[in-house]
Amino acid sequence: VRDHHQASMQGPGVRGLQDFCQSKNLVQVDSVQALSGVRVGIDGLCWLLSLGIEEPYQVAMGGMYLSLKKAISESLAQFKAANIRPLFVFQGLQLARPNKTPPRLDSSSFTEACKRGWALERSGDRDGAKQAFLSHSHGKITMEHINRIMQILQQQGAETFRAPFCAQPQLAWMLQHKLIGAIYGSNMVLLWGAPQLITKLDLTEGTYEFLQLDALLQVLNGMQKETFTDLCLIAGAAPISFSLIPRARGIDGFEAVAQLFMGCMNSPQALMAHLGLQDQNALTMFSRAQTCVRNHVIMSVKNNCQPFSTDRCPSNLSEIFGWRMPAEVFFFLSQGLVSPQVIQNVLSGFVLESAPLADSASYHKIVDNLLQKQRAPAITTLRACLNRHFQTKRIDVGLWHLGEPTEFPLPGSTQQQQHISLDDLPFLRYHFSMEDMVVHMAKYSKEIDPYFCLHWVEDTSAANPPSFIRSETADLSQLGGQDCGDQVSCYITLSVLQVHGYLTEDHTISPPRPRLVLSPFGHAALTFSPRFTVEGMRVLSLVMMGEINGQPLDRSDDADSMLEVRLLSRVFAILPMRFNGSAWDDRVDPDLIRFNSTVNRMRLEWSNLVEMLLLHIACRRPKGLHFSAYREQIRQIRGPGEQSCALGIVAKYILTTDPTTEVNKNTLQTVFGACENPVADLKDGCVFWGEVMNALSCLRERVSSFPQILFEELQQADDFLHKRRHKWEF
Repeated sequence: VRDHHQASMQGPGVRGLQDFCQSKNLVQVDSVQALSGVRVGIDGLCWLLSLGIEEPYQVAMGGMYLSLKKAISESLAQFKAANIRPLFVFQGLQLARPNKTPPRLDSSSFTEACKRGWALERSGDRDGAKQAFLSHSHGKITMEHINRIMQILQQQGAETFRAPFCAQPQLAWMLQHKLIGAIYGSNMVLLWGAPQLITKLDLTEGTYEFLQLDALLQVLNGMQKETFTDLCLIAGAAPISFSLIPRARGIDGFEAVAQLFMGCMNSPQALMAHLGLQDQNALTMFSRAQTCVRNHVIMSVKNNCQPFSTDRCPSNLSEIFGWRMPAEVFFFLSQGLVSPQVIQNVLSGFVLESAPLADSASYHKIVDNLLQKQRAPAITTLRACLNRHFQTKRIDVGLWHLGEPTEFPLPGSTQQQQHISLDDLPFLRYHFSMEDMVVHMAKYSKEIDPYFCLHWVEDTSAANPPSFIRSETADLSQLGGQDCGDQVSCYITLSVLQVHGYLTEDHTISPPRPRLVLSPFGHAALTFSPRFTVEGMRVLSLVMMGEINGQPLDRSDDADSMLEVRLLSRVFAILPMRFNGSAWDDRVDPDLIRFNSTVNRMRLEWSNLVEMLLLHIACRRPKGLHFSAYREQIRQIRGPGEQSCALGIVAKYILTTDPTTEVNKNTLQTVFGACENPVADLKDGCVFWGEVMNALSCLRERVSSFPQILFEELQQADDFLHKRRHKWEF
């Protein structure tokens, strides 16, 4: 699984085993009534793929599959009707690469599929475009999708769990210890000795298909379980092993491999000799795969990570699973409180950046900026609560548009400086009291968010005594005591606001001690309403980086489009839309997906940083803060996930198309069938645009270097929007 958008996870499984079981009539069928009242452990990825989500235009729109939330709700309703209690288990971290070789960063097939899709879309061949887009999106779930899916399941009351590494051994361990009564998922589970496996669950028809391991072993001449595991590894059981037999040998299918293996006395070495293969590396990799199965790391009932079996457990297990991390890391991972991305960066020693859904020079620039100013602090924050190995470990960064990975410069520890201090971390160096925080919350907000934090800083920036007391170093000792969860959330939000440039220090109010105050961008953010503060800050951050305007992002994208249309539609595209659960089958726009890729990347890095700050604090175990409280904290501070550019597409339509008797504000939904209420969303977009204009006017008054050309573009766009609103009568 690669790092970001194109990090796809195909359903795991033993190569050819399913067909073999079907041919030997080993697949049995029973009524789902037999599962009534049973807690079923479900391989989350297999379940997702079984939902049959096909949305060709998802890669042209960004964000989640629009029909997925509805499909999840319907699936959960079916489980409830069948009286089945599902526990969804998802894959966690990736296995370490052998010999510490750098991962192959190849986005070419994805990029070419997208380019082909856009070329066909421009030519008017929508069917061809859909096939091109679908060719590289079908059945592929990204890391960000999994994060969002776990949140959706949790919001709907379902049980979820993310395994430390592969999901299948975690499920097998849960079954072994009677935490679940059955497993539905990939036949990979059989490698860990699960006696029975549900391979297909059809709740609509009321039936399920299953395999019994003993029956399978009997067909294989009474093969032992450990020997069967070796056979599966030889046949190929991705991602743990790939076929030991070269395809050129023409030995295809599980049965052919099994016959050859049994004919070689169930010996991998004898099999290799029989084929005349002199590949010691292949045997070494096979031995590594055996260890990976036998001693796979799972999480026990006490949140401790341990090998599935301690039998023949080697001392160098870290070569497969990486060096040990604190229990807090895996607890946060298991509960979906943090994404695996930054943890994977630290564990593997690589930050890999795959191509976005649509590339641009602007995206290159912003990724460079985000990596330096947000990912680097996030990685350092995690490393600081790990052991010396991680604190001094080199991390390389590989970018899709460049060559080989190079060293990623990080603040803090090096081989010479063997400890990362709190001064190297992006924590706020100010104290505040929980009592003062509660008083100001009563004035502005019911929960911690950027809107409240910005207003609190502004209200108290000149107060005597000040609410925020400067300290020489970041001091986390203030975070403790009964019900300190909101204080932790507030401290993290303030820290992230400072990293993003919305808070700064003023040394003139009460020298020599500086005061925490709003930066010019913080004052501009202050003008947004609570509803639009977070997304308004996206616009301000783009202004900060010089990347918001009406200029084309690529010369091939709609060169005839007006500057005002591009600028307005991009700003509208930042807001989410309400959808009815149907797949998108309407207009798409290459300029907006390029812009959307940038904005979604900003959302991702905000989440990465707040997650690592919270995880660092949790590793220090503040008194009075129970682990169960962290779910509410991450909900408050994580921010919204990826969004599609749908509202930008709808906005561009009304900006470039005049209403008719057939298509007008009352019938706009017939043009955009996936939207629940496009006119209401457009009205929200217009309110947001007005607040953006106010914020940028405020910023222009405070920043003398505010680009005059941007100000003129904004005024032109504002005038144009007023005319189009009058034309469409909303």
